Amino acid sequence: MKAMFKNIWLPVKGLVIRDLDKNLFVFQFFYKKNKEFVLKEGTWTFDGCLLLVKNKDYDMLTVW
Repeated sequence: MKAMFKNIWLPVKGLVIRDLDKNLFVFQFFYKKNKEFVLKEGTWTFDGCLLLVKNKDYDMLTVW
């Protein structure tokens, strides 16, 4: 899942995806426009499951 979203979103300055818990992740972007793209262009799914995306702060998104 991590590699797939990095390939789809093609973050300019990189992307770090951290596991927080089972099915809970933090996506850290290093370029504001990449995060804005993800928020604007969603609804995102993986393996038939809807991803719920919440804007956490300037450069992070929480996904579950």
